[in-house]
Amino acid sequence: ATIFMDSRTEKKSILFSSDKNYIKDVSIIGITLKSVNDREGSRYHQGSLVSNVQGIYLAGVKGLVIKDVIIDQMNVGFKLGTSLDGKLNDDITADNLQIINSRTPCYLSSTTNLDMTNSVLDATGGVDNHLHSIYINGNSSNMKFSKVDFINSPGGGIHIFNSIKNALPAKNIEIDQCSVDNAYVGAYIFSGAENVAITNTSFNNTQLPFKITDASSLNLSGNHITYDDLFYKKDEDEIISAYYMKNLTTSIIRDTFIDGSKMEASLFVIQGTLEDVTIEDMDVRNMGDMQLVSTSSSAISNLRISDSYFEWSGESSSQKISFRGEGSSAILKNNTFMNKGERYQFLCYNYKDTYIYLNGNNYSGFGELCYINDYSKSIDNMNLDSNNYDDNKY
Repeated sequence: ATIFMDSRTEKKSILFSSDKNYIKDVSIIGITLKSVNDREGSRYHQGSLVSNVQGIYLAGVKGLVIKDVIIDQMNVGFKLGTSLDGKLNDDITADNLQIINSRTPCYLSSTTNLDMTNSVLDATGGVDNHLHSIYINGNSSNMKFSKVDFINSPGGGIHIFNSIKNALPAKNIEIDQCSVDNAYVGAYIFSGAENVAITNTSFNNTQLPFKITDASSLNLSGNHITYDDLFYKKDEDEIISAYYMKNLTTSIIRDTFIDGSKMEASLFVIQGTLEDVTIEDMDVRNMGDMQLVSTSSSAISNLRISDSYFEWSGESSSQKISFRGEGSSAILKNNTFMNKGERYQFLCYNYKDTYIYLNGNNYSGFGELCYINDYSKSIDNMNLDSNNYDDNKY
């Protein structure tokens, strides 16, 4: 069956519960909820045609099953809000939920114990970068997403943020075997989010796959970052990189393939503080002239980059690895740094009062391993042990 609501001048919902009543044991199975995007949008929807209709909006539910449901042409497809008595939405299961042609397919707040599988969250048609395929807000925890496609978002494919006053940041979020396609940012992880795992997930045609600010205990492993001929920059003022990290602690980035052919400036952009972060088993190709790591006045402590392959093919003579910030430290161990383009002047640049440890790395196509700024004060801060220079082929 299809339940149709025509577009509205003001926001309306097809399936709705009041925030005054906490409801239990609800099943929504085998139906289609549909509207039509035929009105000029305003605010975040300006420049888009909208319906001003929400498909499912429940504000306080325990025990919800959504299965084999299609939601088409909504401002918000599936929304879980906050009940007035403060009880969390709990025990939520969604399987084969197809939300298409919608501005914000899924919005979750004050929700715990959610499991979504085999679903599509399609944000086609929006133009504002505040619109996301999924928005996970405060007081949310214990969520699992498996085989979910987060697609066509002008903002984030995945957006984890806390805009609710006095709410706890999101935590214990697992996203595995999913895909993020044609999004401005692949995953925003903000506002104190903790214990978030995004693993074995493909990111295709995202201008910035990961943007992280104020987060801890992240596991970003087994992912695949690529671009195809349909890629275009959604914001010409923004550079294309892989990871923007600001104020990140105790996290790991591991076992990821990256095609750097569309990227610019730097693979890892670091600002603020970075502490206890491990990057390992990376396979990065086609980096052109971009830097591996760029920092401003960041404070970096215990950054480890190891057992990875990084390949360049450009013509720039600038350094590829540099750290700023007094006292910043990093260990680069057992990596291969391969330049297949014009020979670069040097690989690393050691700023004054920074600590760079280079151990057991293989490098080729660089005139020098490292430029030491202020030799008399910096040489004691470097460990250049057992690095192998092989320039027979390149």
